[in-house]
Amino acid sequence: MISTRTALAALAAFVCLAAHPVSAAPITNPPTADPGGPYQGLPGMAILLDGSDSSDPDGDAITFAWDINNDGLFTDSTSPMPVFTIGPAAALGTVYQIALRVTDTFGANDVRATTVTVVGELPPTAVPEPASLMLLGIGAVAVLRRRSLQ
Repeated sequence: MISTRTALAALAAFVCLAAHPVSAAPITNPPTADPGGPYQGLPGMAILLDGSDSSDPDGDAITFAWDINNDGLFTDSTSPMPVFTIGPAAALGTVYQIALRVTDTFGANDVRATTVTVVGELPPTAVPEPASLMLLGIGAVAVLRRRSLQ
């Protein structure tokens, strides 16, 4: 048999929970950062970093925070595609460490790193081939196709 005291304690706990329900935090999966790369560039060259393949498996919106100058602070850019400019006097073979942190709306985050390497010349990847040319007043617009080098 349950004592009156135990019954009253159980009833008080039930009333307290009913008045102040406990809600569970939403279940969220962390996003995945994808800083692209690795990148290569010539001294003085501007490199377009591309974090646009970063994603969240739950479809949550994500924000971008880059550490481009490798100081450990993710305050250099909030763009998905910031620009990193190699110093004009950078020595060949210099490797710059760059990190991207993406955060979803619930605060879950992921950090991934990539590199930019200073090279003497860029490897050939594709050559634009003019498909047509239209003259528009003072300027010209070229429509380009890409073809792979074989």
